[in-house]
Amino acid sequence: MESEDIRATRESMQKLPQYCFVTHPVSLLTVKLIRGVAGFTALDSFLDPVALNASLGITKAQAEAMLAGSMFGWYTRAADPDTYTAEGRPIVTGRSAKHPSRGDRCSLCGAPMNVNHQCGA
Repeated sequence: MESEDIRATRESMQKLPQYCFVTHPVSLLTVKLIRGVAGFTALDSFLDPVALNASLGITKAQAEAMLAGSMFGWYTRAADPDTYTAEGRPIVTGRSAKHPSRGDRCSLCGAPMNVNHQCGA
């Protein structure tokens, strides 16, 4: 019998494209991410990854989930596109998305949200 975690990971992975493009956070080059694979494939290009993804029907939420999966593991909540807004931002949970200091928590890592929160989960 399949465990709950394995089933959840499989369901999250089915929501992702086979590959997508993102801007590498250090080199600023466009890189290719492959679903289920750690790391990236260098393209040695400055092509716009948002335009490339849009031409393939890949959403910003899917691209962010792919980036998180490639960096932190495909089993993490951050690798699920449902934990992002349409703009590719982590969904804030808690009492008020307008007032992070009032106990809101990041939907990806569960950390308290604040102005400088940069989730890497």
